[in-house]
Amino acid sequence: MAVHATAQTTIETTITSVSGRSIYLDVGLNQGVIADLRVDILEPGFEQQYALIIDVAGKSCRAELQLEAPIPQTGALVRLVVPTKPEVEQEPATAEPDAPKKQVPEHPPWKSTISRDDPEAPLLAKAKRSSPEERPTEIRGRIFNQIRYTHDGGGDRSNDYTFLRLGARVEVTNPFHLGGRLLFQGDIDHNGFDVVSTDDSDTLGRVERLSYAIGGHEFSPFRGEIGRFYSVYVPEIGLVDGVEGTLIFENNWRLGVGAGSYPPPFEDRDFGKDYGVHIFADYRPKTPGPLAGTLAYQQTWHEGAPDQNLLVARVNAKPTETLSIYGLALVNIYTSSDTVKGSGVELTQGNLNVRYTPDRWKGAAVGYTRTLYPEIDRGDFDLLPEDLLRDGQVDRVYVSAWVRATDELRLTARVNQWSDQSDDGYGGDLGFSWQEVWSETGSLRGNVYFSDGTFTDGVGARLRVGENYDGYDVGVQYDFYQYTNSGMLSGDVTSSRHIIRPEVGWRNGAWRYNFDLSYTFGDAEDSYALRSYIEYRF
Repeated sequence: MAVHATAQTTIETTITSVSGRSIYLDVGLNQGVIADLRVDILEPGFEQQYALIIDVAGKSCRAELQLEAPIPQTGALVRLVVPTKPEVEQEPATAEPDAPKKQVPEHPPWKSTISRDDPEAPLLAKAKRSSPEERPTEIRGRIFNQIRYTHDGGGDRSNDYTFLRLGARVEVTNPFHLGGRLLFQGDIDHNGFDVVSTDDSDTLGRVERLSYAIGGHEFSPFRGEIGRFYSVYVPEIGLVDGVEGTLIFENNWRLGVGAGSYPPPFEDRDFGKDYGVHIFADYRPKTPGPLAGTLAYQQTWHEGAPDQNLLVARVNAKPTETLSIYGLALVNIYTSSDTVKGSGVELTQGNLNVRYTPDRWKGAAVGYTRTLYPEIDRGDFDLLPEDLLRDGQVDRVYVSAWVRATDELRLTARVNQWSDQSDDGYGGDLGFSWQEVWSETGSLRGNVYFSDGTFTDGVGARLRVGENYDGYDVGVQYDFYQYTNSGMLSGDVTSSRHIIRPEVGWRNGAWRYNFDLSYTFGDAEDSYALRSYIEYRF
C-alpha cells in the first residue's frame, strides 16, 4: 500500500468563544483554514472528540462540535492540520552541452481577425464571467466511520460498551445550473451496552443538514437558503427547519429575515414544538477590516404560545494589527408572563475575549464569560428547577499567554477563576509543544494542570511523544491525574488515574485512517478502549 505524505501545517490555537455547539477560533483564511477541516480538542476528556470548520472569515472561523461531545471551555487548546500548496520545483535542463541550438521559426501571419462588438474596446478588457448555465456541477464532501469499543473491568465490574457511526457531508455546487449550493449532512449511530445481566442496543439515524442556498457570492445582491440549516449570519439561534433571505448591499451591510421551526438539541434531531422568526443586520467587509458585527432579534413560540424574545449581538474588532477583540451577548427580554424571572432584561450569555499578539513570537489573551439559564418552555430547559432558573449563573475569568522560545518550541500558560450561585474555584495549566526534537518529524507535547471544583479537586500531567515514519503518524500519550472527591457519605476520597494511549494515523490519497488503544488503570479503575476513525474525501 502506497502511503502519500501530504504537505500540511499544524496550527495550535485556543477557543475564543463558545455558543451552543459552536466554537470560535482566531484563525481563518489568512492562515490557510478552509471549510470542513477537523478541529481536535487537546483537553482531558475530549479524546476523539472533534469539531468541523463551518464558516471561515479572514482571521477567524466557526466550528461545530459533534452532537454528543462535551462543551469545552473558552480558552481551551485546539489543533488544526491545514493543507499547504507544495512548491513547484524546476526540472533541470537535460540538453547536452554540445547539442545544437534550435532556431525559433518565424511566426506565420494571423489567418483570422479578432471579432469585437466594440472596435474601441481595449484588447485586454476584463474577462466575462461565465453564467451558471455554463458552469459545471461540482460535488465535494466526505464519508466517515467511527468505531469505539470500551471494556470496564474496574472493581467488580465487567461492562462492555460499543459505539458505531457512519456519517456523510456532501456539498453540491451549481446543482441545477442556477449558481446555488445543495448541502447534506447526516449520520447513523449504533449504541450498545452489556452491563451486569442487562444488554441492549439502539440505532438512530439523524439529518443534521439538508438545505439549498443560492446567491451570497461577491456580485450577488441576495442570498437565500431553505431546508434544515444553521444561519450563516446568526448561528447562535440554533438549527432551523425553514427559510432565510438576505439582501446584500455594496457598502458591506446585509439585512435578513428568517422563519421556521427549531428541532430540539437532542440526538434524534426530531421536529420540535417550537417555531419562530428572526431578523438581523450584519456588517462584514469583503476584505478583513477593523470591525465586523451582527445584531439580531428572535421571537419564538412554543406550542402556539409566545416563548422567547432574544437579542443577539456579536462584534469582531481589530483596532490595531496586534490587538483583536471578540464579544458576544445573548440577551433575553422577559415579560410579566415569565413567573420566575419577571419583567425585565437579562444577559443570558456574555463572552468577551481580548488578544494581544505583538509579533509571531509571543501573545496573550484575557477573557470573561457569563452564563445564566433562560426561562423558556423549550424542551431542553422546561424541567429546570425554579431556584436554578432564579439564581443559577456561572462566571469565569481566564488569562492565557504563549511564547515561542524558538521556531520549534512553544510555551503556554493559562489560569482561570470561576464562580456560580453556590461556590467558586480555579484552575490552570502550563504546557509546551516542541517540534523537530530528534528529527524533522519528531515531536513532544506536554502539560501539567490543576483544578479546584465544587466536588473534585485535582492535579495532573500529560506527555505525548510523536513521530512520522514514512507517512505514518505514530504517537504515545501518558496521562496522570490525582484527584479528591468531596461531599461523599464516606468522606473525602483521594484517587489516582493513569492512562496510556498509543495511536497511529496515515493518509492514502483521499483516505484518512486513525486508530488508538487506551488503557486506564488506578484506584478502582481498570478499563481499555479501542477507537478508529476512517474518512474518505471527494
